[in-house]
Amino acid sequence: VIYPAGKQEVTLALSNEDREPRLIQAWIEREDGQADGIPFIITPPIFRLDPARGQTLRIRYTGGAMPQDRESVLRINVLEVQPPPKGKKAGTHNYMQIPVRTRLKLFWRPKNLPGTPGEAATALRWRLLREGGKAQLECTNPSAFNVSLQDVRLTPPGNNDENLQSGMCPAKGR
Repeated sequence: VIYPAGKQEVTLALSNEDREPRLIQAWIEREDGQADGIPFIITPPIFRLDPARGQTLRIRYTGGAMPQDRESVLRINVLEVQPPPKGKKAGTHNYMQIPVRTRLKLFWRPKNLPGTPGEAATALRWRLLREGGKAQLECTNPSAFNVSLQDVRLTPPGNNDENLQSGMCPAKGR
């Protein structure tokens, strides 16, 4: 989800395609899992999502310190809790209930950043490192935009064992 600076809010649509209602909790946190001092709110933070229905989450910037020379990354968490199985009352039957948490990236994009997101991908610099006898790739991103990577492979010549990686090369970082 990209939040351009200057917008009043951005939205995220959720839908329940199942036959049972769900209890949904949503919150925003930093990548380290801390939510203190986050200058964003998400509403509604907790709600019931009925079958074949949808709900729009509204994300608002409340003001506060955010870097203005690069994109910042936060995490949107959406926790889904299913109801107990039909005919089962708490304490009378054994069953396991597993909540599902989905984490999405939230990019805060300040105004007037130099370059474009497309140019950021071509500006990445790669370096081959050797640590403990293993080869690794290091990515450096000089641009103001974060670059998400879906599939990075490092395959030594003559070796069919692929080392698949995914992740993100942060703006102005490695």
